[in-house]
Amino acid sequence: YLIVDEKFIERLDYQKSKAAKMAKSLLQYPLEKFGRFNLPDIFAVGMLEKPKLFQFKRGQVVVITQCEELWGYSKFTEWNKSNIFVVEKVDENGFNDYVFSRL
Repeated sequence: YLIVDEKFIERLDYQKSKAAKMAKSLLQYPLEKFGRFNLPDIFAVGMLEKPKLFQFKRGQVVVITQCEELWGYSKFTEWNKSNIFVVEKVDENGFNDYVFSRL
């Protein structure tokens, strides 16, 4: 996920493009309402376009449905024979540069 927070918004200020100005204006309201939030679609696109920015591992993902407090959370268990890949590590600076180059 790309975390949109005050630091992200500050980086938009350094971009002098119309797209950065528009993105800042669109993201300001949810940031004020939620404090920070994620943009998973950008993450997915980044994985497709820049896979070298990511390290993956295989495993099993289980969605928790038995505990009301944790309802909907997911639990990951590493398992090398799985066909499910999750991101283990992201080159944060490289990913942020990728995102900002697209604005």
